[in-house]
Amino acid sequence: MPLISTVSIQDVTGDMEKEYLRFLQVIGEVPAHYRLVSASPGLLQARRALEDYYGNHPRFSFRLICFIRLLAAQSLKFEACKIYNLRLLKTKEGLLDKWATIPLKDPSQTPLAENEKALLLFSSKALKSPKSVQPRDMDALRALGWNDGDILDAVHLSAMVKTEKELYILFRVDRK
Repeated sequence: MPLISTVSIQDVTGDMEKEYLRFLQVIGEVPAHYRLVSASPGLLQARRALEDYYGNHPRFSFRLICFIRLLAAQSLKFEACKIYNLRLLKTKEGLLDKWATIPLKDPSQTPLAENEKALLLFSSKALKSPKSVQPRDMDALRALGWNDGDILDAVHLSAMVKTEKELYILFRVDRK
């Protein structure tokens, strides 16, 4: 049983209902790690603002966003988030299983443009081993056209997955 009360699909109203409907239309369910924020309307608004920010990012493709979250979830062993992003890659990006799951086996083969792939691999490295990041890593990304804001945004996206996982575990959202 979760330690925090979340709003069920049957009981949802208002802004929360709009959020739930978005998920239901895209992937047919509301992921448990997302239902967690239903306990806090303010956090829901902040989360929506972040999702809108990344969804409208002027330099990131939707595919890059999903792959950053997917690799972070894989690294953190956060199965719910991994499944969610795989579903997004399949439903919104139209990727077949074999293409959506490639990064789980070999991230260097992710179906992205080379500059996006470099940012993806960097965000994964930064999440796994932040102290290993060197100035040359940043310089290589800048040489590919990424600015410091883009680099921060990519790493922040990975860090958000880590935060979600910790909350998911803390509040035992995966338990019925």
